[in-house]
Amino acid sequence: MEIKYQAPHAIDANLTHCLIHTGVDQTASRVDLRRVALPKGADALGALANVLKKHREGRAGSKVVVFLPTTAAAELASAYLANRGLSNNALHSRKSQGYRTRTSNEFRDADVAREHALLVATDVAARGVDYPGVSLVVQAGTPDNREQFVHRSGRTGRAGTAGEAI
Repeated sequence: MEIKYQAPHAIDANLTHCLIHTGVDQTASRVDLRRVALPKGADALGALANVLKKHREGRAGSKVVVFLPTTAAAELASAYLANRGLSNNALHSRKSQGYRTRTSNEFRDADVAREHALLVATDVAARGVDYPGVSLVVQAGTPDNREQFVHRSGRTGRAGTAGEAI
């Protein structure tokens, strides 16, 4: 897989949308990876909500995972998105194992033909889990390294399906 990863200091602040990968391996070739520069502060959550609402347009259902860098950021984003009418579940290390298992199972079993499922998570959801039918992965903030970027993006475009990662 050929991933062109840029460290946070190397990103052009004026860039709003750019294809950064044209993969050749089985998963990467089905994942359209894009970079979107969002405003800083409170405006970033509004922009995130707009991206998620746009993704839902014209779809009967979808599965989306939004990755955030910290538990506090995941909780804040989850509450904000819920207030904007985007029902979701937060998934992070401060949730009990029972809650994480139940939430993961509900997300995994969501029927994308009829409903929209949104998981707002930290890296707890990035490795070792298979969520079939994920159509979009959003990485809010730049991952610390290439491996983290690849594992997060790999939640979509699985089992012969196409996906998108932002």
